Amino acid sequence: MYYDISGDIMREVKKEGLKLIILDILKDSELHGYGISERIKEIYGIDKPSSGIVYPALSTLKRRGFIKIYAEGRREKKVYSITQKGLDYLEEKKDELERAKTILRNLGYFYSLGGRAIIKDIEWLVKNLHELDSSQREKISEILREMHEKLQEEMKKHE
Repeated sequence: MYYDISGDIMREVKKEGLKLIILDILKDSELHGYGISERIKEIYGIDKPSSGIVYPALSTLKRRGFIKIYAEGRREKKVYSITQKGLDYLEEKKDELERAKTILRNLGYFYSLGGRAIIKDIEWLVKNLHELDSSQREKISEILREMHEKLQEEMKKHE
């Protein structure tokens, strides 16, 4: 199991705006929960958010009157649509929506730059570092320090 950075980011977005992301998606088409997850993956280039994140958000949105069940699909899948109250809420919270969208776009872009591979490499190291000899560990240490320094230099340019 590799470190689930997208899961951590989705939990942050959940606090800040997953419900808004879902409303934004539903303003364009009626979808079931799985379809919403797929759409998030397509739009932002990230892993699909888990059902444990999406379905509680849908439940909250429905309870608050922001979405409704549009139809029952195959295998009892509920197809959701946004209500006028949901559209009004989305307009009221447009700045928060943009922040959540930016976070997800950045995560997708990070993955496209090679971030996913780096995360997998680090996970492998965490699991297997004890099997490397001292010269291998020293080389890994050197690589990590260099990468950290270069990232810090680049980030300072944008402060």
